[in-house]
Amino acid sequence: KYAKEIGNFRKAYFYANGEMELYRRMISVKSYGDASNTLLRSELNLQEENTKLLVQKEQAQRKLNRWLIGSLAMIIVGLMCIFYLAHQRRMQNAALISQVAENKLLLQELHHRVKNNLQIVSSFMLLQQIKKNGNSEELTKQLQSKIQALALIHQQLHQQNSFVSIELQPYFEQLVAETLAIHTDGDTEISFSVNTRNLFLNLDTITPLALITTELLLNSVKYVAINSVCIINISAEKQENSIQFIYTDNGPGLPTGLDFETASTTGLRLVKRLAKQMKALVIVNNNKSGLSYKIEFPC
Repeated sequence: KYAKEIGNFRKAYFYANGEMELYRRMISVKSYGDASNTLLRSELNLQEENTKLLVQKEQAQRKLNRWLIGSLAMIIVGLMCIFYLAHQRRMQNAALISQVAENKLLLQELHHRVKNNLQIVSSFMLLQQIKKNGNSEELTKQLQSKIQALALIHQQLHQQNSFVSIELQPYFEQLVAETLAIHTDGDTEISFSVNTRNLFLNLDTITPLALITTELLLNSVKYVAINSVCIINISAEKQENSIQFIYTDNGPGLPTGLDFETASTTGLRLVKRLAKQMKALVIVNNNKSGLSYKIEFPC
């Protein structure tokens, strides 16, 4: 404008072109700024979208990991259950096989015991036949007592659900009571006590010990109860490597001059033979208070 006023049109044209160029440049700068701002906003929006996508991706990955871990845990638990059930089934089968084998063995052992007991009864009958003098009724009662002693063993086995051992306390209480019932009447005064608590014996030991006790009971009834009030005591105590079984009564004891080791009477011979079968040491004590048999045998 100033150039027009001074009449220099050439200068005015130059300034006009310069003004237009400057204006164009200003427009370009403004457009560039707007574009830069737009680009910056776009980049920010893109970063925000990327961040959202990353968060969603991480969430999806975590869900997938949780699902995979849960599925893997369920598979592991399932496999463990399968292995456990299979192991239990194998253990049960092994236990059943072992039980069947044990039952077969016990049944064979039971048949063997019955056979041995029948042989013992046969031997008793043979011994009774050898006696030339004797009351047939009394001999029958003696045989009945011995058979009863053997029968009580099997009865106790059945009651205790065991084929291995027998508790002494209930067995000897019943043995003494039933033996005395066979050989005494209501007028005979006999009292007895049994103290063998918490002791068990296997069949190889209880059988000869029961027959020895029966024989001693018969002697007590025969030689003590007929003349006075009879008191019988039975006790057993476990030592370090043995069991000490003691039978006592308040009778007169063995006759003078009769030695247990050399005695030839049927009853004492039977006691010695059965004690030998048990590998037992028998000590007879004959004193004023009565007669006692101490039988010590290995556990």
